[in-house]
Amino acid sequence: MDLTVSDPADVPSNRSEISERQMDAALLPVDVAVIGVANVDIVTRVERLPQEGQTVFGEQLETLPGGKGLNQAIAVARQGGRAALVANAGDDQWGHLLLDSLLRAGVDVTAFQLVADDTTAGVLIQVPASGDSAVTVTRARRTLHSIEDIERASALLAEAAVAIVQLELDLPVIEFAIAGATGRVIGTLVPSEPLPRTVLERLDLLVVNAAEAAKTVGGATPRSVEAARRCAEALREKGPSSAVVTMGAVGAAYASEEEVGFVAAPRVDVVDTTGAGDALLGALSLALSCGASLPEALRLGVVAGSQAVQIAGAS
Repeated sequence: MDLTVSDPADVPSNRSEISERQMDAALLPVDVAVIGVANVDIVTRVERLPQEGQTVFGEQLETLPGGKGLNQAIAVARQGGRAALVANAGDDQWGHLLLDSLLRAGVDVTAFQLVADDTTAGVLIQVPASGDSAVTVTRARRTLHSIEDIERASALLAEAAVAIVQLELDLPVIEFAIAGATGRVIGTLVPSEPLPRTVLERLDLLVVNAAEAAKTVGGATPRSVEAARRCAEALREKGPSSAVVTMGAVGAAYASEEEVGFVAAPRVDVVDTTGAGDALLGALSLALSCGASLPEALRLGVVAGSQAVQIAGAS
């Protein structure tokens, strides 16, 4: 399987060329459909993260495309796959920035909508010298997913080999999206309230980080390889067919009906951890859409995540 990151020189530089590529791509089936959020990341680098009541000085602000749904869709496209994003943004300067970034990456935007009279959601990101960023998320109510958004994307969901569904969306939206997906369904993130077992049982794969996994199964956040493996097994007992627990620079554990294992991450110099999990999930989902086994797909995902932390920015 040859999954490689696109060369920046291959990115089209004008709207007409982008439109031509989109029309050509529309003739191909979707590998991965992502139902998730898109927002603008407002980023500054700081020497250290502030404690409560403290002030720190940051570098010049950067405004970058982001949001887990957008990041994951672009990650699929950068690995050579055909991705579609089901999301909304405001019909403002930021929303058009997101749309342009998706078009330039080659992501299908037929289910990406700019909502009039609303603002695009933003995320404030502080990146300290360690690279372990602190994130504050804002939301725009009218750009949140609705049943109508999923209906608009029904053809994409029906043809996609894999659908990624963010489990922090409203429960009726999650249920409707899962019901409309005919390929493999991957759930990611966890809501503040536990999801019904009936929803988890419909997931072919649940992908969460160590803290999210601990929140889902109860108990302490796994810190060791063995603890992560046990946590992945405990997640499977909640309903999904398979589970992955990501452990940052350590790697990721997995549990399926066939086996339980761990994929170690290569040692790299960390610049910015923002979006590393999305890069992992994008590469993993594309590999699964191509017929890879879970361990093989996860190895590719871990490598993609390790590459992502060496570059500033989420997408």
